[in-house]
Amino acid sequence: MPASVVLPWTLSLAIAGVNVNVSDLTVDGLTLKNLSCSLDSGGLFASALVVGALAKEKKALDACVPAGAAVELEWTWSGGKASKAEAKRASVVKKASCVTSVVMAVPAPANGTCRATVLVGEPTAAAAAVEQMKPVPK
Repeated sequence: MPASVVLPWTLSLAIAGVNVNVSDLTVDGLTLKNLSCSLDSGGLFASALVVGALAKEKKALDACVPAGAAVELEWTWSGGKASKAEAKRASVVKKASCVTSVVMAVPAPANGTCRATVLVGEPTAAAAAVEQMKPVPK
């Protein structure tokens, strides 16, 4: 199945890396909203590389909340793996740690830090859940 990409996005290339800001991006059925990354590589397709890496674990992400949810995460990839991932807000707070754990297991396509709202589970319910996100206690 080919990757589907929906873009309104901005990309700024700097000598030291790539900064990406994408309002909405879907790759292989996984949708991220408000994706913002500062990466050491990736070029023009950095955003698709990030979402594509996460999309490989879509089944595991969807299993966290099959009925649908939205989780805002911030994560850091370094040396080919996640070194840190933290849920900031979630529509189902008690399931945020499941989504965070899946992201921690995703092989990194580049080094850097990203923040995005990940939609998991049933797509229509997940999209609606963005409006119901609450802070996740630390």
